[in-house]
Amino acid sequence: RWATAMLVTLSAFVNTGKPVLGEVPALFFLMLGLLFWLRADQSAHLRWSMLVGAMFGLAAVTKLTFGIVFPALALCIVVALLRKSYKSIVELITILVVALLFFSSWKIVEIMHNESSLSFLLLRSGLGNGAVPFNVLRNNASLLLRMPYQYFAFLFTFAVVGAWGMRKSMTCYKLCFLWACIILFTIYFFNNEGWYRHLLPAHVLLLSFVTFGVRRLLGNRWGGAVLVVCIAAQSWWQWDYRGSTRSEEAAQAATILKERHRDTPLIIRHSEVFVRDPYVSQWLFLPLPAIASYAPEEYVRLSEGMQCYPQLWKVPLHEQAALGAAAEQVYQRFTLVKPDGCAPFK
Repeated sequence: RWATAMLVTLSAFVNTGKPVLGEVPALFFLMLGLLFWLRADQSAHLRWSMLVGAMFGLAAVTKLTFGIVFPALALCIVVALLRKSYKSIVELITILVVALLFFSSWKIVEIMHNESSLSFLLLRSGLGNGAVPFNVLRNNASLLLRMPYQYFAFLFTFAVVGAWGMRKSMTCYKLCFLWACIILFTIYFFNNEGWYRHLLPAHVLLLSFVTFGVRRLLGNRWGGAVLVVCIAAQSWWQWDYRGSTRSEEAAQAATILKERHRDTPLIIRHSEVFVRDPYVSQWLFLPLPAIASYAPEEYVRLSEGMQCYPQLWKVPLHEQAALGAAAEQVYQRFTLVKPDGCAPFK
């Protein structure tokens, strides 16, 4: 009950703006697989293990980053080999093979229909576009001082204590799998700076350990009080919509853009502006280069007539003057820029 209350008040779970596009459905399949795994422990039939593998495979198909379940399962197999638990080895290999079959069969179909799917797969695995390991720690460590990441570290500490206390009430393979996923999702975040949603799966998996760890360290009374404070703080944060963008800069830019250029063909490169007026027929959305580089070509290729459409970019204030007549400031950093070789703004 405590863990459920922690989950439904978690802003990152509700307000990421993508509740049905990736992380949450993938978490559904992951959790369903874990429930089937409990049933597999109670049954001698491998069909339950096959169902577990199917759910884990669907989680990875739904959200590519959930492919982390594969190395987590491989680690569990290594542990089973060291323990010489042959029944567990068969069960774990069955789960891994079925999960890989579900995932790879779908990816093969995707790649056959669209070769850019392969570059997307490599990029998300950290093998494409010259990805730098631990990019966040190398280039933007100050990001970790923001409240969501500090809160995650706070909960992580209690979760470690909780996991240690639960080691006798859970099979070592489930404990190994869950913590391998938590750690690997956290490492993945360090490689891919971005929204808090990159840590969301790790955060959700922590919750059941957190509630146990808080009460183990602080006792039922004080532990309960800390959990109430956490739930109340999460509820306030969610009610205040801090999980979604409330950028005043983007809101003002969208308003001014609508006043000046409602009937002007434009290409908007930043979603926080585009989502405010997505139905203006003259405006098109084109992702930022990092995303457009692995998107299907038919979605990011500009026709000949679009080559000289002004594009809305965030341009640092000190760089705007250098653009001269090729740019028109909309609001603060948001600037309309004419591509090279096109007529300047009048």
